[in-house]
Amino acid sequence: MKKNYVGLSQAVLERELIKHRRILKTLGNTTAVNRAIASGLNKTSALAKTDTIKGVSSATGIKQKLIRPKVKVDKTTSKKLKGGLWANTKGVPLIKLRAKEVPGGVQAGAYLVPDAFIATPTRNPRQRGRGRRNPSEGLIKAGAQVFARKGSGAYPLENQKVNIQPDVKTKGKQAARRAMRNHVRRLILHEYNRRILRIADKYK
Repeated sequence: MKKNYVGLSQAVLERELIKHRRILKTLGNTTAVNRAIASGLNKTSALAKTDTIKGVSSATGIKQKLIRPKVKVDKTTSKKLKGGLWANTKGVPLIKLRAKEVPGGVQAGAYLVPDAFIATPTRNPRQRGRGRRNPSEGLIKAGAQVFARKGSGAYPLENQKVNIQPDVKTKGKQAARRAMRNHVRRLILHEYNRRILRIADKYK
């Protein structure tokens, strides 16, 4: 007896099978899978970066805009499934915290440095005083900075900075753990689904 297909004929099923074989073949591509993982990991790292910046800012009283350039995401790629956060932990110069001279020193935000002063450094001093040519630490070629004498003499001087290294390390680790615990699975699955749907749409 001749079979009269209604709606789903053998030809329709064959076309669907061919389409889904192509989709499965594409999804079996290791590069495509790794791209989904890499994208999810990068989004997780971006959340950890934001959390780290907020945490360091809260702990130190330094504005986020001064912390943000110091915290970076080491991006993951499909060929390098490694990444995470890294940071420049050099201190933030007090001059950037609206430092001003006050009786007895310099006030910069919540930081008070006794006996400090604001001056513009130079690498070619004209004075010939004792120790004047001793190297000073953390100087730059131009721009006012907050300085304090390193020893009992007039020189050398030391550029005054807020040490953010302990807070960056602590807050960075905490933020990374939270992001991995709360977000990484969701974000990677989102990338899988988004890419699967995109591939499926090509064969509609």
